[in-house]
Amino acid sequence: MSKSEIQAPKEKTEIQVIADNINTGLQAFEEKKAELTKLKEDASGLTITSIDDKEAIKQVATWRKKLKSERVEIQKQGKSMRDPLTKISKSISEKEYELIDIISPTEKDLQSKEDWVEAEKLKIEEAEKARKQAIIQNRIDKLAEFGFAIDISFLTGLDDEGFDKVLGNARSEFEKEQAKKEEDARLERERQAQIERDLADLKTLREKQAEADRIIKERQEELDRQAEALKKQQEAAERAECKRKQDELDKRTNDRINQIRAIGFELSGRDEWRAANQYDISLSVIETMENEKWDEVITEYRPLIADFKTSQAKKAEEKRLQDIEDAKQQAIADEKERQRIAAAKAEEDRLLAELKKEQNLAISKDKVKYADTLDYLLKTPIHDMRSSQYRSKMKIIRDFIDQFREVEATEA
Repeated sequence: MSKSEIQAPKEKTEIQVIADNINTGLQAFEEKKAELTKLKEDASGLTITSIDDKEAIKQVATWRKKLKSERVEIQKQGKSMRDPLTKISKSISEKEYELIDIISPTEKDLQSKEDWVEAEKLKIEEAEKARKQAIIQNRIDKLAEFGFAIDISFLTGLDDEGFDKVLGNARSEFEKEQAKKEEDARLERERQAQIERDLADLKTLREKQAEADRIIKERQEELDRQAEALKKQQEAAERAECKRKQDELDKRTNDRINQIRAIGFELSGRDEWRAANQYDISLSVIETMENEKWDEVITEYRPLIADFKTSQAKKAEEKRLQDIEDAKQQAIADEKERQRIAAAKAEEDRLLAELKKEQNLAISKDKVKYADTLDYLLKTPIHDMRSSQYRSKMKIIRDFIDQFREVEATEA
């Protein structure tokens, strides 16, 4: 194979390099699954049964730190893969908006011209529609004078001669209808006169009947008043008796509620009382139980609830003392954790300071190298070329150097 047939490998683009790095990172993530699963299983079985079990506490803290270290490392690797994509996405959006801004104003201008054409067409259509509508409305108004039933679609299809015929027929029908109405009105007047005469006779009869009805009504009203007074007296007596019985029931119910409250019962629902987490009495039982049976229930519950209260008081005191001890131990553990975090933060700050120092040193060295390279480029002579082939190539070199001069002038 000759030297001319050997091609140098193409240099990868920035996107290809990023893609390779992401693929490598994702493959590493995939390979990491088994290791993390094993780490999770080993840590899941750890327990602490007592604050005095120092070995168990130490194991839990050690495995927690291992898991945290793995998590932090995974987050760092993920961020390192995402950051280049974010930068490229921003660059693509800038180019996209730059290209759109070139053609968008012209597109909008052409759209406005098309919109003007459509608006003019619409004006013409609306004017013709208004003209036709005026003709139809004029015809409707003329026919309406004679009570003619109007059919819009029928009128729209008529010419002027046809409309005049329809108008004449409407006038003739209107005149016939008016004559008939006048005859009907005359007959109606005669009928009303007869009705008035009949009503006068009927009024005389009704006046006589009304007097008889008045006398009967007055007697009936008196009987009704007497019956109503008797009914009210009976209802008042019944209400008084019901109230007396209800007051007695309410007093007994309230006395019983106060009695069970005194021995330790509390309201646990809308209609239920409970004591010692096991003894229940419903409101319906309080209201309906016989007195003898009620006294037996209270006699039975009183000593049982008293013993329960004593036991609960003892447990509450024991819990209070245990809470105080737990709080002391937690305060000690919190202080140790605070000291550990402070030490870790100090170490992290030291490492960041060293990293920043190294970065500043690298930037300083790169700046010197860049200045030497730029100085060399700017001092390179630009020759005039006679041939078009090399004149275009030399122009590319001149433009390239001019761009660097513009950048330097801007930054200066």
